[in-house]
Amino acid sequence: MFTLCIERTTLIQKTEPKALNRKHYLKRNMKEYKNGFGFVSREYFLGLEGILHLNNMSNNVLTLEATMHNGTTISTRFDHFKLERQLYDYHLYFGGLDIEY
Repeated sequence: MFTLCIERTTLIQKTEPKALNRKHYLKRNMKEYKNGFGFVSREYFLGLEGILHLNNMSNNVLTLEATMHNGTTISTRFDHFKLERQLYDYHLYFGGLDIEY
C-alpha cells in the first residue's frame, strides 16, 4: 500500500465526497481494514497494519483534519497515539487532546 507523506506527516485516511464512490464505500471486511484500500487521490485508508508499522517507529502523534462544506477547517491533535494488535482485533489509545478551529 502506498501513501502520501509531506513534512513528516503521513496520510492514513482520506474521504472525498466528490469522488462519487458507492454509498457504502467504507463498509468493508476486517481483512480490507487490516491491509488498507482505496487510492490516495480519492478515498483511502492506509490499513491497520500500516498504521501499526508507523506507530512502532515512534510515530505517535495523530492529527485529524476536516473541512466542512462551508470551508471551515477543524484540526484535532492527539500527542499520545498508540495502536496495538491484540489476538483478534486492534486497540487504539490516545491522549493529549488539542483542538483548533
